Amino acid sequence: KVRISLDQEQIEAIRDSVRNNNWVINSAHFKVYPNMNAQGSLPLPSYLYAFNITEKSLLPDYGNGVLDDINQFEGFPFSQISVAYDSEDGYYLLRVTEFIKNIIEDNEAVDDLAIEVGNYLGAASADYIYKPLHAYYSNRVFNPYRLAIIGANPDGGNTDKKLQLEIYYNKIEN
Repeated sequence: KVRISLDQEQIEAIRDSVRNNNWVINSAHFKVYPNMNAQGSLPLPSYLYAFNITEKSLLPDYGNGVLDDINQFEGFPFSQISVAYDSEDGYYLLRVTEFIKNIIEDNEAVDDLAIEVGNYLGAASADYIYKPLHAYYSNRVFNPYRLAIIGANPDGGNTDKKLQLEIYYNKIEN
């Protein structure tokens, strides 16, 4: 998995922009580009998903549920929160709209996220009800999938393909 920590200064700058410009957040997502040079001949994982690693919970974009207590968690909705690789555009697009809105507009805590490879245990038809003890228990040890991504400070001029948080706004008209 990859742990993502949001920069507090950048979050405050976004908060100020939203408040001062009378904006509302419409959409937010992470664009995750595989580093094909580092990936080599390893197959790309079929899916990625994001979760709140600080709280060990699903993102509000995908529902509620604490991922630690199997008795209180009805099922980990892999099929609902997983995002397939878009081979035409060359990236995974992970929705985090409500998570970001809650931080920016409602001053909720700036929790860390984790992005995990998705290739799930259980029968294909039952994947959406598989109950792991933790979100990162989704892969078998012998799974061939690994993912090298282009990070925030890419080498070799791949700045347009770095890990990106994209936030889209609209102006509130009075």
